[in-house]
Amino acid sequence: MRHLRIASAFALTLAGSDVLAQSATPALDAAAAAMGGKEHVLAIRTLILEGTGESLTFGQNHTPYAETQHAITAYRRSYDFVNRRWFVDQTREPRFVTANVAPQRVRLGVDGYPNTVAYNINNAGTMLRAGGSAATDRLSEFLYHPVGFLMAAFASGTPVTEHAGPEGDRTIRITVAGMDAAMVVDGRTNLPSRVERAVSHPMLGDITLVTDFSDWRATGDLRLPMRLRQRYGDLFTLSDLRLTAARVNDEVGNLAATDSIRTVAQAGQPAGQPAGPAPRIVVDSVAPGVWSIAGQSHHTIAIEQSNQIVLVEAPQSDARARAAIAAARELRPGKALSLLVNTHHHFDHAGGIRAAASQGLTIVTHASNRDFYERVVLPPARTREGDALSERGGTPRVRAVGDREVLRDRMRTIELHHIPNPHSGSMLVVYLPAERLLIQADLYNPPPENATNVPVFPFVKALVDEVGRRGLRVERVVGIHGRVVPWSDLEAAASRAP
Repeated sequence: MRHLRIASAFALTLAGSDVLAQSATPALDAAAAAMGGKEHVLAIRTLILEGTGESLTFGQNHTPYAETQHAITAYRRSYDFVNRRWFVDQTREPRFVTANVAPQRVRLGVDGYPNTVAYNINNAGTMLRAGGSAATDRLSEFLYHPVGFLMAAFASGTPVTEHAGPEGDRTIRITVAGMDAAMVVDGRTNLPSRVERAVSHPMLGDITLVTDFSDWRATGDLRLPMRLRQRYGDLFTLSDLRLTAARVNDEVGNLAATDSIRTVAQAGQPAGQPAGPAPRIVVDSVAPGVWSIAGQSHHTIAIEQSNQIVLVEAPQSDARARAAIAAARELRPGKALSLLVNTHHHFDHAGGIRAAASQGLTIVTHASNRDFYERVVLPPARTREGDALSERGGTPRVRAVGDREVLRDRMRTIELHHIPNPHSGSMLVVYLPAERLLIQADLYNPPPENATNVPVFPFVKALVDEVGRRGLRVERVVGIHGRVVPWSDLEAAASRAP
């Protein structure tokens, strides 16, 4: 219930009846004055922002540090400060090779009263409740705009401190229901330049989420930023929005969650309690000494050698990876698990590598991932949200693979091959020459056996061409997603690929 209590308490700081009660620090008063005056800022009931921009394909970029982006062709965010609600309606188009090149409409919001509910609206127009920590995370986004930050800072009972920074800048720190945030005020203009929050990310660990403000323009009696750039420290620019309109106190419509959504329980828990489904594990034999540890949307493959079990993929999360590792240990109890082959760096496929490292497995990955994993993902120390690797300590081992590497063994040889392709520049596939099996992720995801509408696979031709160039004699393909299929299915898909 902790997330619910925090979210509800935070919502109260935006209540209009309280926001004039507290005297602020000088920098806070100066920022409000520069934006048009404290009274004008605190009189804002609604705010509508419209524009265009770009957003990072976060966790799915081509290489670990690449700025692989969507273009945001239409953006509208509506704030209802009185009722503690906001709603985003945006259309984005990929600027990279993908199976779905059509514009994608994304609609989501949060309703902060009486208990905070986060929701999404799907393509059919149906409102669905968002689970996990979405409610708390989205409610905190009020702080990422200067108006929301000032309302929280001026609210009665909010602790506010002020510190000097370089070049006359001032940093204003507030604590709202246990959440800390800081606003940096430009020493020359007294306008807010950014808001920072220390957060925890499953892959990135302890990191600062920064929202930069620039291009300030007059909007009635106010001055508001017309460019909003959000980033994880200096590591990733998550979005860069250039606003064309900012309208104050216009009608925003009904942004509330429906009563039926409010009663929806998440994963069998009472409504409002974040929880996720327990990992489901199904073990199937692919060939003698080769198993698929399946369940949910991503699979792990276990391969037996004379003195060890080699795992391919620790996907999704710590919990999913730990469940797969536990299942693998039961396959041959007398053999060690020492290597985890990671097909590529995308977060859904690498989300469990910290769990694997915590159990002593060496992470085998393409060389282009090594710096990102060693410097960002795998350092054990995490202070905000610990995990098994944080508790274990030590230095995780990363083994980098170039174009090709062979794990020779008297029982079974395992070959690792780098496959250049538009989806991921760090892609490895696993080839078992004796079984003529190829293990791959994302380059071809087989549709159901009786599918009548067969999708296009834009990456499969790169795989088929590279397998031919390398002279691999593949008969069957084991996907990290989906079922085992004959090689002929990939050849047929490659012939249809654009």
